[in-house]
Amino acid sequence: MTIRRIETEQEMIESVSVIRRSFRPVAQEFGVTRHNNPDHGAFVDLTDLQGLQDKGAVFYGIFQRGQQIGFVSVRPADWQKNACYLEKLAGIPEARRQGAAEHLLNYVCESARGQGQEKMLIDIINEHKVLKGWYIRYGFRETAVRPYPNLPFLVCHLEKEL
Repeated sequence: MTIRRIETEQEMIESVSVIRRSFRPVAQEFGVTRHNNPDHGAFVDLTDLQGLQDKGAVFYGIFQRGQQIGFVSVRPADWQKNACYLEKLAGIPEARRQGAAEHLLNYVCESARGQGQEKMLIDIINEHKVLKGWYIRYGFRETAVRPYPNLPFLVCHLEKEL
């Protein structure tokens, strides 16, 4: 597996497909729709990625035998000094449990630490116990659980010291 930055529009278009394929089962499991959460990864499009890029996000893809099997976005957390925000960590369903997400997570944490960041932040669906457990195993801790009026689930805020 190799990790590299996603920079071109064509790479971003391919990443949109990876993100959607990865997030679709979660959306179905937790009743997320385009109507009740249009920003969810299952509905991401090129414009969304370009918007993240405009906010300072850097994208990485993980590839196996030349095919992209995962994606992650990291951007500065403008609400917290020396922190960055992890978004859209994705792995296509047929490539799960092969360590791709772990490789991506480790890579972006090391990269962020090397750039002087002290914390990695992420928000997830609180009821997604498997995912929450996965992040906790990789050193994240829960900092808050909050309802948001526009979302059909509680949001769990997690952070990891880098």
